Amino acid sequence: MGQVIRDSEIEAPLALVGGKARGLLQLKSLEQRIREEVFLDDNIVTVPKFFVVPAYVNLKEYADEIQHARESLHAETYAVRSSSCLEDTGEHSFDGIFDTFLDIPREKVVETIQRVRMSAGSEKARKYATEIGIELDGHMPVIVQAMVHDPDYKGVV
Repeated sequence: MGQVIRDSEIEAPLALVGGKARGLLQLKSLEQRIREEVFLDDNIVTVPKFFVVPAYVNLKEYADEIQHARESLHAETYAVRSSSCLEDTGEHSFDGIFDTFLDIPREKVVETIQRVRMSAGSEKARKYATEIGIELDGHMPVIVQAMVHDPDYKGVV
């Protein structure tokens, strides 16, 4: 495993990928099985390609690796999404608390990863954490996902 976690690394631990990415990894691992067992059309279930940048990765030091991973998604634009270990785990949703940015051009991906990371310590995040009685650690894994512009596809699947 390099500094980014690919969508094929389905056993990546929650601590590295966060709650949202953990769910996407599980969906990605089931994608072919769902197609074969539930749907006859191969295009019914599609999880857009993605990778995760764990919170510990230094963006300046590993910018080239992140850019290489970005190119492997073969997309024109990207969704850059939060994946805190606190969100989408069943206990607390954090819905709308952390930042997500859509239609990000290639040259802005690394910069946008930093913006999403910063939302882990935002005023909104701190207020919500206080309301539900948990402590934020300020660390945020971030998902970079191929943006899909096909009107037949809805959501992440």
